[in-house]
Amino acid sequence: MPSQYIPIAIFTFLVAAFLAVSFAALRRIRLHLGMAETVTAQVEREASAADSSRPAHSLSFSIVAMIYVIFAVAVVFLFPWAIKLSQMGWYGMIIATAFVGILLAGNAWLHRMGALSRN
Repeated sequence: MPSQYIPIAIFTFLVAAFLAVSFAALRRIRLHLGMAETVTAQVEREASAADSSRPAHSLSFSIVAMIYVIFAVAVVFLFPWAIKLSQMGWYGMIIATAFVGILLAGNAWLHRMGALSRN
């Protein structure tokens, strides 16, 4: 295994460990709070919710979820800039700042339009 892949392997291990610990902790909390239910009860509840005329969640929830995914994917582009910033110099810093500025402007616009409000 080439030595340049060791950081990637370590990062992959840390992500997997974080996920495993998170799921185990959430399961333990859920069992502790008595929120565990059988799969059959959950399927029946979801089926009855699907049969009702009102949607299971509001449209604003879907919009906020899509906005979150868009901004989360956009932030992923900051990692290559952070790694190569010393090699790119001021040009890379200006481009990264412009990118973050565009993200913040879009977030401010969404907030002003009321897409992020609870109503």
